[in-house]
Amino acid sequence: MAEFHFVEDYENHVRSLIAIDEAMSLAVGGQYKEFGAIERAVLQYAGLKNGMSLIDLGCGSGRLASELSGRMKIEYLGIDIIQELLTYAQSKSDEAYRFVVNRALNIPSSDSSADMVSAFSVFTHLLHAETYLYLEP
Repeated sequence: MAEFHFVEDYENHVRSLIAIDEAMSLAVGGQYKEFGAIERAVLQYAGLKNGMSLIDLGCGSGRLASELSGRMKIEYLGIDIIQELLTYAQSKSDEAYRFVVNRALNIPSSDSSADMVSAFSVFTHLLHAETYLYLEP
């Protein structure tokens, strides 16, 4: 039996879907625009305002970034494990937004470098021990 690996398994899944916009929606669970709007509303309710900085862990194909683009003036850093998703996300987002591949179980940013960090549907893809490592100081 093949062993689960969060990067390689997800890479294979994304590569099988990458040809169309609907596939990029399915790669992050479907309903791209609808869930992006919900994520934006949740962050605004939690206090995200113009002029702030946001790190979006597991940004995937950019459903949150595309919803923030043109609606809020923020500094945005999207992080994911799949370059193809990040490339797609950049194509759907504000050109000033930055997207970075990170396959380590950490946030690749210095402490206190962002006003807010979001992680929509990240920890559901990790084993319990991996989640703990991700959140460890």
